[in-house]
Amino acid sequence: FGAYSGHVWDATHPDISNTGQSNNAGATRDRYGKYRAQYDKLYRAATLDEDAALKSASWGSFQILGDKYAACGFASVADFVDAMVENQKRHLDAFVAFILTRRDLNTALTAKDWTAFARGYNGAAYKQNAYDKKMAAIYARLTALKPVVRPPVPPLPRAGVR
Repeated sequence: FGAYSGHVWDATHPDISNTGQSNNAGATRDRYGKYRAQYDKLYRAATLDEDAALKSASWGSFQILGDKYAACGFASVADFVDAMVENQKRHLDAFVAFILTRRDLNTALTAKDWTAFARGYNGAAYKQNAYDKKMAAIYARLTALKPVVRPPVPPLPRAGVR
């Protein structure tokens, strides 16, 4: 939020706006605080600068940062957020659009290079959450599933045919 609002709220609201360095309130970009406090913090930030607040939060199932709204195919961050609260199909659509705008991510995903994808998508800290290993494990589990084979559906009788 600090970066998107020009750091004008750093001194007065250090728990929601800061340079990313530790401050008197103990807030850094790496220590967001308790999950249950995040909506209140977002609301408070939005009352100060709505556009900056929406850009600084991650949205949807794929946790895409609001500042990436254009890469996801949206005209504004507000349009992006509206889509993210609509349904999960919109999350997937935004994620696919985002990946298609990033050649490095598209190439890594196509090649199943989970490390390159995780590094490009999550940044250098991807190792802390083992995103590459988690993606590889999920991919292996899903590709090991046997396809569901459904019996053929007999054609419906045509009118007038006995």
